[in-house]
Amino acid sequence: MTAVAEGLLKKARSMGADFRFDGGVVVVSAPRPLPDELMVKLRQNKEDIRVLLAEVPDYQVTACVCSVRNGPTGSTYCGVCGLALICPGCGLCRGCRLRFRYLKGAFSKG
Repeated sequence: MTAVAEGLLKKARSMGADFRFDGGVVVVSAPRPLPDELMVKLRQNKEDIRVLLAEVPDYQVTACVCSVRNGPTGSTYCGVCGLALICPGCGLCRGCRLRFRYLKGAFSKG
């Protein structure tokens, strides 16, 4: 069942969704509303998703290390954050770099 939840998170994140805990409740934010069909599936798998979100990845391992952006990203999706922001310079993820930078205080386990 966790594989289903992982797939749903990856799909939602590829659409720009971000997940965080707010008093034990999972809050989803996205630049545009996620499709109703996806939201239904996320709700159906909310317990598995809650467990996955509690296991916050170590973005320091997958974050882009380039001091200056050097070119566009490709269409390969990051296996950690789910965004297509792989840096052509170092091969690591610019999305993970942003998540690592803003991680402190962004999540609370609960």
